[in-house]
Amino acid sequence: MIKIITYLRNPFIHIGIALWTVICSYLVVIFSVLRLKWLSQVFVPRIWGKTLAALSFLDIKVEGLETLPEGGALYLFNHASHFDIPIIVSTMDRWIRFGAKIELFKVPFLSTSMRWLGVIPIERTSRKKVLSTYTKYYDKVAEGHNFILAPEGTRQTEPHIGRFKRGPFIFALAAKAPIVPIVIKGAIEALPKGSMVISKNRWRVPIYVKYLPPISVEGYSEDNMDELQERVHKAMEDAYNSLP
Repeated sequence: MIKIITYLRNPFIHIGIALWTVICSYLVVIFSVLRLKWLSQVFVPRIWGKTLAALSFLDIKVEGLETLPEGGALYLFNHASHFDIPIIVSTMDRWIRFGAKIELFKVPFLSTSMRWLGVIPIERTSRKKVLSTYTKYYDKVAEGHNFILAPEGTRQTEPHIGRFKRGPFIFALAAKAPIVPIVIKGAIEALPKGSMVISKNRWRVPIYVKYLPPISVEGYSEDNMDELQERVHKAMEDAYNSLP
């Protein structure tokens, strides 16, 4: 019976997500034009994420927020679902500038709001272009800006921490940004890669989010960057395995 209900409710979930995303996109633009930065960059993204989670029957549990640094940082999260960003922004009370594939900047109702939010356009087919784009943001970390990237590069198809790419760690070293690992468990069950059915076969899906203590990049360089990658990967893998 649950399986039938979850399939029947999905069209309504998708319609609700689409409408709410359009509304929030316009709110971002309006508040940005009015120079109401906290509303446009923190409040709207957070209420967007919380509403999407509620519409999608996600039960989010979060821990580790007390460990977040005060200044700018690079947040790295394990990527398994389209819900990852909504989940993260729903749990934080600060502005984070995330990377998004460049194709999303062609979507009319999203592109303008994404630019106002300072979203980083990622051209995934060209590593050279990605690294060139990153250089525009290095100085922003010292100004207190926060960035969030997926070190795995793409959504994973299995519930584990995948292999990391070097790009986000080059960003961290060049920007001298402390790395804050974020571990999300359960999002892949809510909406796995290749599926359009949200929260399939379950009335509610438990989602666990854990913020790990910041990892300093001091003492690391491109010569020993592999050690930094391994350190962050192990911390995230251990945290992932410790969650229910």
